[in-house]
Amino acid sequence: MLLDPTNPRCRQITGRIPVHRWGTGEDMKGACIFLASHASDYVAGAVIPVDGGYLGK
Repeated sequence: MLLDPTNPRCRQITGRIPVHRWGTGEDMKGACIFLASHASDYVAGAVIPVDGGYLGK
């Protein structure tokens, strides 16, 4: 299984994530609150990655 820490691919992926862990539902909280608030009223057609920095590397 991919989330098994003994799986080499799991170690590869978590090694690339700057926070060195898989995301959780709690990690989505900030983006969801932002998108549900008036602060995002002018946001349209944007992709907001919530990936712990995975795409940044």
